[in-house]
Amino acid sequence: MAEEEVEHSQKTEWHRLFALEQELALIPVGVGFETEFPALTDPPKIDVLLLRQTGDQWTEAQQARLPDGVRESRAAYNLLEFKYTESLTLDIFWQALGYEHFFRTNRRLSQDNVRIFILSAKTPQVATLNELGFGKTEQPGVLRSENIYVRHVTLLVLNQLRDTPHNAFVKTFASRQQEKRKAFDLLDSFYGLSARLVTFLQGLRVIWSLPEGAEMNDILTPERVMEIGETWKKVLVQSMTSEELDVYVTPTYKQDILEQGIEQGIEQGIEQGIALAKQQTVHAMFARNFDIAVIADITGLTVAQVNTILAGNPHNTATNPKDNAPK
Repeated sequence: MAEEEVEHSQKTEWHRLFALEQELALIPVGVGFETEFPALTDPPKIDVLLLRQTGDQWTEAQQARLPDGVRESRAAYNLLEFKYTESLTLDIFWQALGYEHFFRTNRRLSQDNVRIFILSAKTPQVATLNELGFGKTEQPGVLRSENIYVRHVTLLVLNQLRDTPHNAFVKTFASRQQEKRKAFDLLDSFYGLSARLVTFLQGLRVIWSLPEGAEMNDILTPERVMEIGETWKKVLVQSMTSEELDVYVTPTYKQDILEQGIEQGIEQGIEQGIALAKQQTVHAMFARNFDIAVIADITGLTVAQVNTILAGNPHNTATNPKDNAPK
């Protein structure tokens, strides 16, 4: 996805999706977390507040999920301002500085105990960085300035952060498709992620994997992304053989699935059961206003096959998603 293409979803509140991912990733390791935290009694609101609740540095488990720049912070209060569709401008820095100032002074905190980070999905223009004096540090993608007005602001350019597991959580929101893919590949082998986080990440992966030029029919919300992830999970399980279910699915979850009727599909034959499950999934997703391209991507069907099912002729439905992935 080219950087310019992220502009089409102006109404999607990207910081809410980012905040949910951060919440699911960091609360299990003891990071205090608030989202849209009020900078004043009557906000504007800070996108994300990361609170170090104990000690004078992050724990090893916390550092494993925090990006470069943030994981080195010794401040107890770390304010994250996330920009997905917006290009960096001077106003964005003034806004971040205002949030930091009012948050700190309203709570009578020392400047050393508060840090402000701007996370940019897009790669900023060189001229903008030069104007504010931002330059590279030892860590790729972590920029700081010697300008007296913005020197306590740390800029994280998601496209440029190192390809490491601790950066992968935020890099799933990078503007460049290749950076997203590398982040998801790293998270695939990340141990100890909660079921909700895995579901949310898969929902994001489906959205980012839409064919070039395809758009969602509706505004994305955290709830919508979770719904897409849950649908993917059901389709994945429906596509498993009984032997695979025994290996990969817990007995309790398998029983829930069987009670939903998938057992009947397996008894009728794996291929027939999968085809029937896919047809039902296509109709259910279409009824919930999912985009045709999203339905195709989740089910492993082509757009033409999805349209055939919706038209009432399921006989051309493929049962092997590897042979019939969306072109």
